[in-house]
Amino acid sequence: MKKLIQYLGFLLFCSMASTSWATAIFDSSTYFKLTYEGFTTNAGGGGSLDVTVVDLSITPGGGIATNGNATGSFAEAADTNGNGASLNVGEWVELESSVAGQTTNGDVSGASSVGAILEIVNNFAETVTVEFSLMSGYDFFTSADSGDSADAFLEMVLVAYGSIPDDFVVDRILSKLPLPGDANETSNGLATQSLFFDLPAGEFIGIDAFLTAEGSAEASMLTVAEPGLIGLLVLGLSVLGISRKTAH
Repeated sequence: MKKLIQYLGFLLFCSMASTSWATAIFDSSTYFKLTYEGFTTNAGGGGSLDVTVVDLSITPGGGIATNGNATGSFAEAADTNGNGASLNVGEWVELESSVAGQTTNGDVSGASSVGAILEIVNNFAETVTVEFSLMSGYDFFTSADSGDSADAFLEMVLVAYGSIPDDFVVDRILSKLPLPGDANETSNGLATQSLFFDLPAGEFIGIDAFLTAEGSAEASMLTVAEPGLIGLLVLGLSVLGISRKTAH
């Protein structure tokens, strides 16, 4: 009798479909490294080119929030290998803004923003050519099963302004977000380029760099299937056999 009950339990277990889990994922990451490479001038007299770090900051309020069976990661940085107040030749400012999350039964969201402002002043008596190098990269990924959702957004902005001709104004903006109706997308990029500015005597350049990354994902456990018809039939016949045996 005990073995028969165990056998019936096994049949019932086999007739059930295993639990299935949905998945939703996002990853949004941006990176800047701006290096001061130096300047050239024909000035014979004294003078200087001052590169000041006006601001290097992380926007408050960033982080990861999770509910249910969800996990996330978060990284942001605004650093320099200079003294924090200025840059010498070969020194840099570095920005990173990154959020990622995954869920199988719950939701996760994240946001991050960082920024930097530089000011370059020409104290020579003639125009100088200033050079920076920029390394920038990004990763962007969203994926969601049918019925679930995953969204992400990233933006990278580098703008130069001030006492320089329009031809030398840098306006580098990259924005990335999923295509409408498409919850599965991936892309990435890594580039290095040189930036040159002709700066007149006694004038200045301002450089603003700004990175942001955001994302969210939501998923629900898929419905567990009902016991299979064959399993129920076998179970019913087995129970009937037990009833008859007990009656005798």
